[in-house]
Amino acid sequence: MQTELMNQQEWIKSASEGDYSQPVLEAFRRDWQTKQSAQAFLRYAIMLRNQGRTLDKQEQKTLLELHQSSFFKLLLKGLSRHQVRQLTNLADELNNNTQSALGVPKHSRRLALSLRSQQSQWQTKLQSELSQAQSVAVVGNSPKLLESSQGAFIDSHDLVIRFNQFLPTDGRDISSSIGKKLDIWVMSPGFRDPIPEHARYILITGPNMVWWQQNWQHLACANGPILGIPLTSWQASVAKLDAPPSAGFACLDWLINDQRIANIRPSALGFGYNPTQHSRYHIQSDVHKATSRHNWRAEQEVIETWKKESKLNRL
Repeated sequence: MQTELMNQQEWIKSASEGDYSQPVLEAFRRDWQTKQSAQAFLRYAIMLRNQGRTLDKQEQKTLLELHQSSFFKLLLKGLSRHQVRQLTNLADELNNNTQSALGVPKHSRRLALSLRSQQSQWQTKLQSELSQAQSVAVVGNSPKLLESSQGAFIDSHDLVIRFNQFLPTDGRDISSSIGKKLDIWVMSPGFRDPIPEHARYILITGPNMVWWQQNWQHLACANGPILGIPLTSWQASVAKLDAPPSAGFACLDWLINDQRIANIRPSALGFGYNPTQHSRYHIQSDVHKATSRHNWRAEQEVIETWKKESKLNRL
């Protein structure tokens, strides 16, 4: 859809529904350039970040000038308290500020600062483990796994990656199908169910959410390092899809294309959801529905290409 034919409600709605195409981003940019308001700039900056992209130098200057305004001036400019925190998080990320986290509610600031200050160390540690691993299994949550007996094969890998609620909540033992081993647990930002106790690393899907997440209370009891997907990797995924990638796709893209761990050829199991062909989406529940924000067809096409290029083992 051409941006000149889109009114504000249309392109904001398109973005919320997962349209991360260039015309939608341009609509956000033009709205800010036309209105020159704090609200319009913040909408644009957030949309840009959602795509894994960063502000140019002039836009960074605008961000920092806004951030230097007093809290009450920002309220007078039309920003809500939540939007002021978002603005603060953007400025803190730009400045790599690990000394304060005023963009996070008080109850989560100490944890947010701890996570931000240790990201470089933890990323290096994880990259080292991934580089040394001879085999990595990335296990999606497709119900097709229930028809297999891949559990032992999955657990034979050096590292095993799983996503969100990968076990049935009714207590059924499906380990013969999906295995038991877990090294890296990937969670959506909104996940609020119990954290797997045996996860050695937690990876939050999204554009480096360590600098964006505001409520960290649900992760206060986590035992291991908590990391975000690097912005550059998230940007590469969005560029392939014109949409926010699913957790599984974002993880595979990161593993396959990050040059620091490019020796990995992961085994991908439990992938392959196609809304036009499959009535059930999730291994955990019949009623668990797939979000329409992801471009499932494009994800499948890219995964098939990776398989043909021998970049992954699709099982």
